[in-house]
Amino acid sequence: MQLAQATKQLMIAVLEQIREGLHWIDPNLITLDAGTQSRVETDKPTVSYYAEQMKNDLWEWEASPVGLLWDGEALLPWDGHHRIEAAIAAGKNLLARVQQGDLRRAIALSCGSNKKPSLRRTREDNQKTIEMLEDLRKQHGDEWLLQIINAELPQDKQFKEVSLRAIESYTGIPFSTIRNVQKRKKTDKDKEKTEKIAFTPTPDEMQIIETIMEAEELDKPSEVIRWLLQNYQES
Repeated sequence: MQLAQATKQLMIAVLEQIREGLHWIDPNLITLDAGTQSRVETDKPTVSYYAEQMKNDLWEWEASPVGLLWDGEALLPWDGHHRIEAAIAAGKNLLARVQQGDLRRAIALSCGSNKKPSLRRTREDNQKTIEMLEDLRKQHGDEWLLQIINAELPQDKQFKEVSLRAIESYTGIPFSTIRNVQKRKKTDKDKEKTEKIAFTPTPDEMQIIETIMEAEELDKPSEVIRWLLQNYQES
């Protein structure tokens, strides 16, 4: 354990000095539990297959370096989670393209790393990717996310807003899928909001509700709740 910790500390010291670019990295030094995986889970058969290829020296490292961001303390993967797990299982160092960055950038880049996936994405993978981007959008704003989306696009093809088409272009997920996920999420939120305001009125409260129903010509007690909320918001 002490040797492993010392090795990690040495690697951190080295990484603090290196420039961005291609480097051979011990995969055990890569942080895999920081939430940068845009899939629901790694596919174990794929990891096993990759590991066998690596053990038998059949893997073309130069053709597929993984993508890592160095934030000054940790190596954060944004591309190549399956290859990293395979390299750990195979006991091999791997080739990585290292850049400076932080966790939020690693998560955003991960969402855009599977436009042409070698491993087919599931419906759940697509949903997770869309939700990760939406969370980043809420936390850091449209302008920040738009810079990520436009970073590798030519000037004449850049987007002016974080639209469904922009997300489709960045993630490779079909427009209709993105729209359906966003609609479903909005519906779930509306349902949760409705459930939160549901209540059983006392007899005294029921009398007040009936008075409001008569005065405002409302047909149902539930309409009184909506009327109260609307008037409260407008006041």
